[in-house]
Amino acid sequence: MRTLQVLPSLNALDGGAPTVALHANIAKHRSGIDTTIVFSDTGHSEDAQARLASAGIPTLAFPVVAPNARLTKRWGVSPGLAWWLVRNVRRYDVVHVDGVWGMPSVVAVAAARVAGRPTALTPHESLTRFDVETLSPTRARRVLKAVLKRFYMRWVDLIVFSSELERVDSADGRRGGSAVIHHPVVDEAEPFELPPAPQREGRAIGFLGRLHPKKNLELLIRALARLPEDVRLVVGGTGPDAYVAELRRAAEEAGVAMRVDWRGFLEPDARAAFFGEIDVLAMPSAYECYGMVAAEALAAGVPVVVSSRTGLAEIVGRHGGGVVCDPEVDEVARSLRTVLAGSEDARARAREAAVAALGYSVYGEQMRRSYASLV
Repeated sequence: MRTLQVLPSLNALDGGAPTVALHANIAKHRSGIDTTIVFSDTGHSEDAQARLASAGIPTLAFPVVAPNARLTKRWGVSPGLAWWLVRNVRRYDVVHVDGVWGMPSVVAVAAARVAGRPTALTPHESLTRFDVETLSPTRARRVLKAVLKRFYMRWVDLIVFSSELERVDSADGRRGGSAVIHHPVVDEAEPFELPPAPQREGRAIGFLGRLHPKKNLELLIRALARLPEDVRLVVGGTGPDAYVAELRRAAEEAGVAMRVDWRGFLEPDARAAFFGEIDVLAMPSAYECYGMVAAEALAAGVPVVVSSRTGLAEIVGRHGGGVVCDPEVDEVARSLRTVLAGSEDARARAREAAVAALGYSVYGEQMRRSYASLV
């Protein structure tokens, strides 16, 4: 089976979607799916391309128009890629697009439809009501997203959701097929040794991600004030300067400013060290259709506290590895206290949960069956 994977980016700085695509396509390749990846090149993709090449997966990069312009870069606008898609999609058995709000996805779905090829879509939260309605700052943006959502709902043959939460929040009016397949994070082929618990005085809670109000970091700061003074919070991530200043003021007002360690943006290769120094990863988000950072924490053997409004809550609730709670200050504080006081085998249970639900082999087999249903 020959599949074409169309990505708006393989830029490591563009968030979780390029990282998911890297893991997912290696997992599919190992399950026997012959995949070619094409993407709009916005820079910083060399490491991902090298890893894909070493796994035997060919990639084709197409430059974006005016790469320094925010709009064309964000939407992956590449005439070269569009023209290549129109001429080549018929060579593949299935066309799989990643992301929704980008030129490559729209062109790929339209071209595949004309060529009579089935399509699959991984939306990365973009079809949820939360994204379409809450995260759209203007009416024009909401209208555009609503129009594109109807386009995908009508013309895509299979939508691959990362969680049941995402499916429920996205699939209103959906007539075609859908599947819930969790993003893979555990490469069973790589050697792994469970790291020991951090050796230091006190305990550390980790937060890693974009600093945005939906992440509820202010709530986590207030929860920290309800925990013993030897507990600190390590924050990795950046956001708008004004919002970061608000968060720092919140820490001062809560009396925990000296217990919060602001690390700023962490490069992908710094994450292992970050996970190695924390006792628990907290993700109290108001909404997170999946929660890649929490998944990576489980894979690293770090227990998690996740909001009930995250997709990872389904995995933690079913396989263990942490605590699920409502995104409220008292609930988050109670859950963190529970994990921090837990048994010594909590790290092993976190890793076991990740292997059971988030392994490459699990994902590859589920995708192989899903593609087979389309051809």
